[in-house]
Amino acid sequence: MGKTLEKEYEQLIVNYPNILNPQLRRMRLGNLGETNVFLRQTVLGACRIDVAFVTAETIHLVELKRDLVDENTLDQWRSYYSEINTHYPRHLVIGYLVGARCHNPEIVTLAARPAQVRVMRYGVEIPHWSHIRGCDRCGFGLVYDSICPDCTGAAE
Repeated sequence: MGKTLEKEYEQLIVNYPNILNPQLRRMRLGNLGETNVFLRQTVLGACRIDVAFVTAETIHLVELKRDLVDENTLDQWRSYYSEINTHYPRHLVIGYLVGARCHNPEIVTLAARPAQVRVMRYGVEIPHWSHIRGCDRCGFGLVYDSICPDCTGAAE
């Protein structure tokens, strides 16, 4: 069940990246070195990143865990950061550590300094996929029947 949970949330994030960061929009699958794309299960050196959204200036680097987000997850993210930074040296890299639980999200976030890293939990900061719908106009991910802040359309 755990791997399925992780894959379901990975797909949700790919479909609606604005649930990570309201400034993100749906992107096409791309390749390392491109911008305005998302990368998925991309090999970087000795590691494989889960998901990254690459804009013209930022990289939103996501590490998903079936269960616990902890300091080991942060260490893993740091190795991805080092690798992706060699391909996009001028980009600001923002991190998201996503999982079912985190005993102390504030400690993990503080330990990440100076990097910008946010801990997000399934069903808490990342809504359950059954609660997300796409805006009928722009595809922005919305919780339930909320009004889209991007185009004022309603959820499908």
